[in-house]
Amino acid sequence: IYQMRKNKDSVQICLENAHRYDEHNKSYMLTLASFYSRDEKLTQAAQLLEKLVNDYPDEYEYYYAISALYGEASLPNEAIRILKQLEAIVGKNQDISLDVYNYSRRLGKEKKAIKEMEQLRKSDPDNLMYLMLLAYAYEEYKVEKAIKLYRQAMEDESEQSSDAAFLLADFLRRLERKQEAEELYQNLFSSHKGSFNHKMDALQKYYLKEHAQDSALIQSAFENILSQYPHQAQAHSLYAAWLKEHHQVMKAAIHYRQAIDLNPMELQNWTQYVNLFIESQNFGMIKDVCSEARAYFPQEFIFPYYIAVTNSIENNLPATIQAYQACLEILHSQAQAAQLSRVLGEMGDVYHRMNKMDSCYIYYNDALIFDANNAMVLNNYAYFLSEENRDLEQAEKMARQAVKLEANNATYLDTYAWVCFKQGNYTMAKIYIERALLNDDTQSAEVVEHYGDILWFCNDKAKALEQWKLAASMSAEVSEKLQQKINTASYVE
Repeated sequence: IYQMRKNKDSVQICLENAHRYDEHNKSYMLTLASFYSRDEKLTQAAQLLEKLVNDYPDEYEYYYAISALYGEASLPNEAIRILKQLEAIVGKNQDISLDVYNYSRRLGKEKKAIKEMEQLRKSDPDNLMYLMLLAYAYEEYKVEKAIKLYRQAMEDESEQSSDAAFLLADFLRRLERKQEAEELYQNLFSSHKGSFNHKMDALQKYYLKEHAQDSALIQSAFENILSQYPHQAQAHSLYAAWLKEHHQVMKAAIHYRQAIDLNPMELQNWTQYVNLFIESQNFGMIKDVCSEARAYFPQEFIFPYYIAVTNSIENNLPATIQAYQACLEILHSQAQAAQLSRVLGEMGDVYHRMNKMDSCYIYYNDALIFDANNAMVLNNYAYFLSEENRDLEQAEKMARQAVKLEANNATYLDTYAWVCFKQGNYTMAKIYIERALLNDDTQSAEVVEHYGDILWFCNDKAKALEQWKLAASMSAEVSEKLQQKINTASYVE
């Protein structure tokens, strides 16, 4: 009850009373120690657990917990004392010695730290890992001796010898002995010894960065690894990513495909694979890959979404709506309001292209239910209403909200100006159309034509004609209405 009320003092009193009532109750001791630890009373937690190990000396995990608490409490000597107690029971081992080594270094006792690793090595001279740990301990203080020990470990016939080679290569790299490191890495990548994970780790963390300008060297490393591990999806996907970055798109596609065939449940490979075809505008492949991916990831909306957008670009509008409906089913089940609003808004745009304005406005309304600040929907809704000369008051509110959300968006400024124009508010329309032109990086002929229309009603007819002519010069195809404005030097509805 006290804990529910977040009354820490009362919780502590209750737990301490329970412990005093039954000092050897393991559950009480662990609960109180956990409370002390959460309350940052680390020393008290450690001391309580020390009492626990007196009752349960064979439960070794508590020694490590006590040591960690003392370490966190900045009492490394106490941490070492506990670890040495455990060592007296179980003997030398890697975990204890590494912790003692690290705590000794925190105390600035470097000789003691190294001695700890030397003793570990002596406890089992045939243990290759202990030899590598000693080499690691020597790295900072006895460089050549560390290198010698790593090379000694490399001579072993076991698989672990390649671990020593990777450690030495990394050490030489940090010493700026790049040529020696390079020779080691090349040998390791071409050798069948060594683990796949070590090779990939070295490739990602070091090789790709250090040799970013040497494409041939990196390509050789990838090819060596893939010749040894042709069925490792990770190798294919990493190589594909590198190939894509270096503009070898066709080859990247081959390796993404291989990665997918080896592990079809890796979502990132599918998205990267389809992105290759998006960038090259290969619409057929976009739809094929996304359709295939949907079988593995039926709850990922991105794949039907890409299908919808591709169909829209190809002007296959019924298929676009069908794909968007699949998106909606997924997004409704996941309650993703922002994405729902986006898809509903885009469906409204498609219905506009199909000249089904009632459906268009229904979807725009639905989009705004999920996101009342969907600026694109607000803008398009307002513009289409103004083009139909209907609900202009509502259109003005929506256009104003879109501009409020994105004050420098030329399209939204143009829409607001156009709604004001339709309302007969020509002064306000002129202010906003000029702001639109200032922010229009695309040099839209439509915005320029609107400017001419507004100027005409502001009684600047000569300048209006100039803008209509300018709009015509900017257009690939001049509309009949614009040509009529120019020919008659007057506004045409």
